[in-house]
Amino acid sequence: MLKLMLRVLVFSVVIFSGAIVLLQGTKKASLDPEIATVYEEALPLPEFTLMDQKGLGFHSNERLLGHFSLMFFGFTHCPDICPLTLQKLVTVTSNLESQGANLPEVLFVSVDSNRDTPERIDSYLDSFNPKFVGLTGNPSALQVLLSKLGLTTQIHQHPGQQDYTVIHNSTVFVISPKGELIATFSGLDNAAANTATISEDFLKIRKRYLAHPPRLAT
Repeated sequence: MLKLMLRVLVFSVVIFSGAIVLLQGTKKASLDPEIATVYEEALPLPEFTLMDQKGLGFHSNERLLGHFSLMFFGFTHCPDICPLTLQKLVTVTSNLESQGANLPEVLFVSVDSNRDTPERIDSYLDSFNPKFVGLTGNPSALQVLLSKLGLTTQIHQHPGQQDYTVIHNSTVFVISPKGELIATFSGLDNAAANTATISEDFLKIRKRYLAHPPRLAT
């Protein structure tokens, strides 16, 4: 009888332990984004100063702190990637607002300072969401940020024309309330990138960060 009770006890412990492992695995899976890439280590960003669409200085060591941000690089003459991505971000922020979530600040950083004046960026963003923040500035100041993120840009001159296109990366960078890079979204201009999924992924990234802040990359 004693042996039988011991067997039952051992079996119960095994089942209970298995249930805990399964529950922990399910909880972790529920925090894993579907299309976003989350960094195991947060990447510190260099301090930079640009100008917003109102002509005011944007100092990263002040303006990136205390809230989540979605940072995207582009230019106002962009024919496809930029408007498609910005429109996706308009829908994403609307989705988050309808759920009562704290909204991330959307940062549109121009890689075409030659043509993108604060006034032009202001007018451009008004057609998407006037609450989005547009940034421009000295190319050397921007290069500090681009280099840290491993990004390059290239000017492509149209043959026989004065007009040109800037080839750039379409990644959307998720910045933490400490001003650190913690995740990325790629290909939001692609029709397959569903805005509902993007919204849910952001909430998962946010929840995961608040529950278990990643260590800082060295």
